[in-house]
Amino acid sequence: MANFEIRAGSEGNPAQNTTVDEFGNVVLAGSNLYAPFVIANGGALGFDGFVTAEEAETDGVFNDAADVIDDQVAYFSFIGANPDGVEHLQALGNNVFGFEDLPGGGDMDFNDAVFSFNFV
Repeated sequence: MANFEIRAGSEGNPAQNTTVDEFGNVVLAGSNLYAPFVIANGGALGFDGFVTAEEAETDGVFNDAADVIDDQVAYFSFIGANPDGVEHLQALGNNVFGFEDLPGGGDMDFNDAVFSFNFV
């Protein structure tokens, strides 16, 4: 299976939210483990651009905790992998997950990005 990424974001404007129709179907191969993550404030960087930007920083820390609300940072489903040590992914129902993209857990509403899986 080729690498894939799904980009979403509305910059705070609900009228610009990305819909499933814009993504189409994403097929994941069986017998693999997948771990969701989000790059907060990543804009058009994508994964490779985020890695390049982090490697160019002079602080010597890859994916360090956000200093200000609009810092680019990757958050994972595993609390220990998050640079701020706070939960940023929460199960909201059967195969439905929500991300909290604000540093330090923000408002803990887990509705900054919501996605779901359907298994066939």
